[in-house]
Order: sequence, then structure tokens, then C-alpha cells
Amino acid sequence: MRWACTARAAAREGLIGFAFTHSDKIAAPHGGHRPFLGTNPISMAFPREGGEPVCLDMATTSIPWNRVMNARREGAAIAPGVAIDQDGADTTDAHTANALRPLGGLDYGHKGYGLALAVELLCGPLHGNPWGPLIGPMYAELERPRHLGAFFVALDPMRFAGGAAFAATVETIARTLAAEPGAPKMPGDPELEAQARRRIEGIPIEPGLAMEMRSWSARLGVAFPA
Repeated sequence: MRWACTARAAAREGLIGFAFTHSDKIAAPHGGHRPFLGTNPISMAFPREGGEPVCLDMATTSIPWNRVMNARREGAAIAPGVAIDQDGADTTDAHTANALRPLGGLDYGHKGYGLALAVELLCGPLHGNPWGPLIGPMYAELERPRHLGAFFVALDPMRFAGGAAFAATVETIARTLAAEPGAPKMPGDPELEAQARRRIEGIPIEPGLAMEMRSWSARLGVAFPA
């Protein structure tokens, strides 16, 4: 995502990058059941000696909304406990999903909700931008500007006591984790591995999405990419 690229760009220059953005209402607040906040992603990237930055890139909901859209196109179910219908009941039917639960689910969703609200405040009101339900919907009103905001922070590790060895320590932590049972990976490493595969093999596209792309190509009079 764009905000993750920004955080990684800072980390590639030896800095610690933080990037946040918000979106139109997709997620229900903890204790509520109507959409109010976006998935409001968070990205943090740290320099790593001899390799790509360690990058945490996450939504404040258990899944992003595009998982629901993909499931609708493909006629698939979504995971239990991550979405609710218009009455607030859990649903695995992508077509009845009206909002996403915040990260943490029914019992611990106050955590994801709190993170989402913090991102909303940094990206919306702080910049004089609209927030939550006041943001134009991404897919329903294509002619309406959305006026989204973002919030970026870059920290120089050399301003801190461990700065000179920071990137090397990050790599040491990664190697130590990899030697643990189960070989845990650093945040962002699975995505880097997928990126490397897709540069060679291409990006997989679900049949339903391919049909939609062909339909739009025909409507716009442009060639469908091979």
C-alpha cells in the first residue's frame, strides 16, 4: 500500500518511518454495529542491516474490505467473527456483510477500535479534513472528492543511544527469531517473499475480478491486458 511504501522509503534511508491514513466508514466501533470508521491502516518500518526494512503494515480491522469484495465476486464465504450484518449479527455471507469488526473481535475489539480512532484523529481532524461518516464513500459516489488525510513521522535512530547499532540489532533479532521453534518471520517478510514470486510469476487474479476487468475494458474501449 502507498503508506507502507512511504514508511519503507524512510527506513531504506536509515530512518524509522511511521505512516497512517484513514478512509470512509467500513468498520463498526467496538460496542456498535453500524459502519463508522475506515480500516485506518498503520505502517511502521525499521532499517535492517543487509536487507529490506522490517515493516509492520496492518489494518485496524481483522480483514480489509477488499476481502469481502473478493468473496462477493467469487461466491465465497468470509471468515467467522470478522464482519457483521446490518443488525449487528455475525455473518460469513459476504453479501450481507455491512461492517467489519475492529481488530480483536467481539470481546477485544476495543483495541482495534482505539487504534482506528487514533489514526482517524491524526489523519482527519488534525488536518481539517472530514472524518468517519463525513468522508465520501470510495465506491458509491465516484464523482465526490474524498479529502483523505495522512500522517507521517520519521525518526533518526542516531538521535538515540542505540542508534549506531540499531539496524544491525534489528537483523540480529530477525536471525534469533528465525532460530526459534516454528521459525517466526519478521513483519513484512512474507509480503517481500510474495512480491519476489509475483515479479517472476505474475500477479494472480481471481476469475470474478478478471470478468469485471474485461467488462470495464469493453465499456471504456480499451484493450484488456494480456
